[in-house]
Amino acid sequence: MLETMADSDERTPLIFVLSKGADPSDTIKELSRTFEKDDKKENEKERTIREVSLGSGSEEKALHAISAGSALGNWVILCNCHLFEDWLPNLLVQTEKIRDPNSKVNKDFRLFLTAMPCKRFPVPILQNSIKIA
Repeated sequence: MLETMADSDERTPLIFVLSKGADPSDTIKELSRTFEKDDKKENEKERTIREVSLGSGSEEKALHAISAGSALGNWVILCNCHLFEDWLPNLLVQTEKIRDPNSKVNKDFRLFLTAMPCKRFPVPILQNSIKIA
């Protein structure tokens, strides 16, 4: 997993393909802890993470989390994308905005998606993401 994070960047989502009962949120949160060194000591710093469980009524929360996260350098976890298949075309639009080289995206931003396999998951997101099973 650490090797995958080293290969990640602000424009490439990371997709966790879930199996029943799996929840990578704690692992992602553990990876969010970074160490900053100054001249005097080493300080542990935790990144800001916004976690949104997708479902009816979560559309605005998810859009806001992606927009704010990409501007501020936060990490965003969109959980259970497979449960909100009707919204996945909107997610595709958001990921295309992030991938656009003309858009401004903070270098520290990361977008994590969790999903069980589903037929309506947009293929372009899968093609342009790092997949973790």
